[in-house]
Amino acid sequence: MCASDSAHRQGSAFAAHKHRDQRRKDEAASPYINHPLGLAQILIGEGGVSDPVVLAAALLHDTLEDTETTYDELVEEFGSRSPTSCAK
Repeated sequence: MCASDSAHRQGSAFAAHKHRDQRRKDEAASPYINHPLGLAQILIGEGGVSDPVVLAAALLHDTLEDTETTYDELVEEFGSRSPTSCAK
């Protein structure tokens, strides 16, 4: 598995866990995780993005804002570069 796949899977799992009790404000009240997963898919499919840091940032971009996740927790889980991309 390439680094991008690994980062994408790790970021997906982390974000899904952190957003597990959240719902979107749409009519169907869809699971919140659909938003970051959809963003990553757009970046990959339409944008041709394969950089693992960019994909991890896409998956994690709402964890700091919308969950109890801390910056230090992201650094511990993903290293200093990915959360810096999300937080800035």
